[in-house]
Amino acid sequence: MSTGCKSSHSGFLDVSRSNGGLRISGWIGQLSCRGDYNDLKRKIQNALRKEKQQWLEEKCKEAEEMNRRHNISAVYKTIKEMTGKRAMRQMGIKDKDGKLLTDSEQVLNRWKTHTANMYNKPEDQSDRRRLLHRRTEDKPTPLVKEV
Repeated sequence: MSTGCKSSHSGFLDVSRSNGGLRISGWIGQLSCRGDYNDLKRKIQNALRKEKQQWLEEKCKEAEEMNRRHNISAVYKTIKEMTGKRAMRQMGIKDKDGKLLTDSEQVLNRWKTHTANMYNKPEDQSDRRRLLHRRTEDKPTPLVKEV
């Protein structure tokens, strides 16, 4: 892929597999333009994708072998190792003033006050009358023929 700029780096990049892992070695030198950087980045990303795919295939074969041997605990252990532990994402909420809260304790306190305010609102008498009136209106009025 030609980027239209002259490469000023005289180094090399070697991405290889060794000792069960990925080894990236070489001397990169100074990159003269964005295209050189992008080429190297693409090379590394492709090598990492291939390595991950190979690792997943090995783990799948290992899980299939353990399943064939009826070693279910090892199958689940392998699957758990493949899927990894998922970190919960911290979501922020805004306080009454519109300030973003991200600290978990502050978020919990905000939810606590929000729900307390939501359920502890004094009911307005007009709301009560409107709800009561609506319940009685649900029944249809009798027709003149029916009376």
